[in-house]
Amino acid sequence: MIVDNVDAEGSLSTANIKEMVDSGIFSVQSHTATYAESPKEKLEKITGKPVIAFAYPFGHVNDQVVEETKKYYQFATTTKPGRFITKGEPNELFKMKRVRIHHSTTVEQFTRSIK
Repeated sequence: MIVDNVDAEGSLSTANIKEMVDSGIFSVQSHTATYAESPKEKLEKITGKPVIAFAYPFGHVNDQVVEETKKYYQFATTTKPGRFITKGEPNELFKMKRVRIHHSTTVEQFTRSIK
């Protein structure tokens, strides 16, 4: 969740996010368009839940960014496509690939992408 977009026109409101998280179905985690300010505290205030994951801005990550991210989060995702399979490598939880979902992705396409 890019917190700078919360309550903006066409985006989720604070109330929407709280309702989704309170349902127990959704978890909202950190994403940002820049590294300027951590969204972690803002999301934790909105949801009342711990924020443990981060999505790097535009997927940009290097060793220095990983070390800083480890101070605040339990894992982080890049924009590299693919499924994450643990191999026991150092910092692998902070360079996780992810399956991309677009507004046009069908359930069938999603199912194929995670098999």
